[in-house]
Amino acid sequence: MRGEQRRALNTIWNAAGRYQFDPPFMAFFPDGSADFYFNLIIGFVEKWFDPERMETLFERVGRSARADEFDDLLWLGLENCVYEKEIGERPILAQLRRERAEKFFSLGSTLSRQQMMLQSMLTQTMQEVRWAEVSGRRMPPLSGRERRMAGALRFPGSLDTEGVLLACQQFLSVYFRWREPGEKGEEAGGQAENVPGILRHLLRRETRQTDSLVIRAGTGQCGDGSSGALAHRTGILHRSARTEQDLAYVEACFGPCAVSEHDLGVLESELCVGDDKDCRIWIVNTRQAGSAARALSPSRRPDREAGGSRENGPDSPDFAKEGGLEAEDGADQDLSPQDRRDVRRVRADMERQKGKNRVFYDAHRQEIASTIRRLSAGMNTVLESYAWPLPEEGRAGQLEPEKAYRLPVLQDPDVFLHPGNEKEPDLSVELLLDASASRQRNAEVIAAQGRILAESLVRCHIPVRVLAFCSLRGVTVLRILKEWKEFSCARILDYYAGGWNRDGLAIRTADALRIREDHHARRLLLVLTDASPNDSAKLPPVSGGVLRREYEGAPAVEAAASAVRAAREDGIHTAAVFAGSTAHLGSLSRIYGKEYVCIRKLDQLAAAVLELLRMTLQENENRS
Repeated sequence: MRGEQRRALNTIWNAAGRYQFDPPFMAFFPDGSADFYFNLIIGFVEKWFDPERMETLFERVGRSARADEFDDLLWLGLENCVYEKEIGERPILAQLRRERAEKFFSLGSTLSRQQMMLQSMLTQTMQEVRWAEVSGRRMPPLSGRERRMAGALRFPGSLDTEGVLLACQQFLSVYFRWREPGEKGEEAGGQAENVPGILRHLLRRETRQTDSLVIRAGTGQCGDGSSGALAHRTGILHRSARTEQDLAYVEACFGPCAVSEHDLGVLESELCVGDDKDCRIWIVNTRQAGSAARALSPSRRPDREAGGSRENGPDSPDFAKEGGLEAEDGADQDLSPQDRRDVRRVRADMERQKGKNRVFYDAHRQEIASTIRRLSAGMNTVLESYAWPLPEEGRAGQLEPEKAYRLPVLQDPDVFLHPGNEKEPDLSVELLLDASASRQRNAEVIAAQGRILAESLVRCHIPVRVLAFCSLRGVTVLRILKEWKEFSCARILDYYAGGWNRDGLAIRTADALRIREDHHARRLLLVLTDASPNDSAKLPPVSGGVLRREYEGAPAVEAAASAVRAAREDGIHTAAVFAGSTAHLGSLSRIYGKEYVCIRKLDQLAAAVLELLRMTLQENENRS
């Protein structure tokens, strides 16, 4: 058993005064560390109330589609109850409770947007109310219903088992219309009683919920009310009933696929296997997607430019008429009304983000130009040390098969290749930008970093391509922001962050495309990442198991690490530029080994990338 799990279990056993039982709940923080205070609470509940009857209650609640939300809320009520029971004999609980409250608020400022959305906003609000009361902070603004709910969750310490069961049932009944199984109007479904217990436990986790790129304004999930993150709870399988509808939504959001249907099928048959067997791939060239997107974009009148007023935005009445449903093309008829509304908002958000990226770039133009000069000069110096002789035709060396006929037919002996006197770095670089929702807060900086790197490489005459990746509804989307032979890097500022990130499949897809198109001797894949792979499409069960696993944490990190190893075996040297939470440094090392650099500010980019380039070229030289 892992250390944190053992620590949590020992805390529960000590609080309960009972040992060697298997608690139905254990509490952990998002970084995986044990939540000492709430594990005490779990133990106290075991101590004060009938364990079998409490477990029966949670088993019944577990049949609901909102089981995770109900669990979190009921544990807030139980926390208050057992705290009042124990505080007389354990005065230290008051300090531990205050420390837990401060921990809640300190964690809230460091969580990624995806982590925040692993619980409902109602749960977040009720927790904020509880811990604000404990710590003496200012209470959040509440509706009348929320105030009543917060009061109802202050279960008094005088309750016994019967009383606390009644309090839990009344809370769910009053505020969520939850009914005991077997009653008329029960939420879990009248047929659930006929399903064996183990199947009920498994099947309740298969509730269908469809990913959307849109976050509704006012939810608190995205500070500026824009699109770009997905709302779901742990245990929910995100899947649409129709794969074609999923692809239609993805196409409407990002644009048509740049790969033919046949080639895409070949690519998916090769890559969508094993851990990714339930996934799809979609490759978009943003140059080609621009014209297709205009049909779903707002009217380009001057008062409709990106960053316009709320009255002219995607929620206004005129928007639906001028740039909305009436502007759909035939392919969009496969979308539901909700999806069509989402697509309009996504397109508007993309335009706004493009505007923000360009404003940021212009505001820092002098600093960026200086960084490009330093980086390109440094690259030239590094590349001169690792330049390789260009091949020349001659009468000895390696035979060129396609020219072999010239020797007997034309008596031309120059059908061999040998190292010449002229040297240049036979190198190509592909930039792969993580464009998931967790990167949205830093989207402008990431877009600028991508353009700085690309322009520096172009100045050094190094072929470079730039891709941005995210995943949605089980579809991993790669957007081509700059092509190999394209000199301009301006389209990199079209970078937009939203959705999930299935790093393993994205890296393997970039690898497969590279092998088909790029024939340089030395190939570098540079990933700009926060080393936190996270996708709604689950991993298959481990061998001999029946439960599918979430694509997050250790399994997702291992999938990404496996993709990096495979790319390196294919001759594509893979490294990372990391800008993220220090909590993910372990995952970064696990995925990329030693070949990564960490940056915190834009002015650190040049030195960090030069160090990484020198490291990777030296490693490549050693392998040769």
